[in-house]
Amino acid sequence: MSKHAGDADNAPIALPTFIGVGPPRTGTSWLDVILRGHINLPAGHKETLFFDVRYDRGIHWYQSHFKNLRPGVPTGEFGPSYFASAAARERIARHIPNCKIVCTLREPVARLYSNYKMWSKLALVKDSFAQVAERHENLLSYSRYAANIAAWQQMFGRDNTLVLIHENVRQGRQAFVDRLCAFIGADRLNLANVPQVNEHVAGVERSPKSRRMARRARQLRGFLATHRYWRTRKLMLPVFEYCMGRGEEFPSLDPALEKRLRLRFEPEIDALEELLGCDLSVWREPFAERRVNQAAAS
Repeated sequence: MSKHAGDADNAPIALPTFIGVGPPRTGTSWLDVILRGHINLPAGHKETLFFDVRYDRGIHWYQSHFKNLRPGVPTGEFGPSYFASAAARERIARHIPNCKIVCTLREPVARLYSNYKMWSKLALVKDSFAQVAERHENLLSYSRYAANIAAWQQMFGRDNTLVLIHENVRQGRQAFVDRLCAFIGADRLNLANVPQVNEHVAGVERSPKSRRMARRARQLRGFLATHRYWRTRKLMLPVFEYCMGRGEEFPSLDPALEKRLRLRFEPEIDALEELLGCDLSVWREPFAERRVNQAAAS
């Protein structure tokens, strides 16, 4: 278990040995669900947001999320918002210099649209996806896979940075989880014994009926998390869903926009393939197959 003795009283503080840094909408919630009880994860909720949003709460606040740790098993958290944050990288390196980093990546266009729908639900964006996909710097920063992965590797070392491809879950969930467990030093988790393995995190289907209500619900939810009122937060989940939903259904991704975005992201995929030394044709094949089918039908 990693420790850091940087506070005034020099008392050792238990900290994670690994952090899954996302980016958002790449299956980190599913990993958090199936790994709870197998390894040590933050009490109450998946994301602490400590290293980017709540750093001013102090290292003892962060450490308080990891009470009653089971000895002899890895400790970690999944924080998707850390992926594109240089400040989060620097702070993690400062407090946990030997931390293992896990990056889960998903086909960039599908990930971007899913992220957009989630941010719309939270009233963080109000423009159309076509507008956001062209100019929303914060949202697009999570799609710069190669540059961000390279930055994590430079900060923590290539051997200490694991990159997992989300689409490989469909091809073999057990092998996917085996690789993660081996990397973080956890015992093998037999997914046949995990009841939640088939529970998929619900996608975002509707925009909020009232952005004002959604924004206030998000702020209240954040306040409860900051002060660790986990029981109240959990009891209020139906209220949050009510405030953040009930609006219009999100449309299917426009084929013309999808094509434009896929062409835009091709250099990013090429750079990532070169960086990782792997084949990412799984991200190109679905679109290529649709183009062939459309040509045959025309």
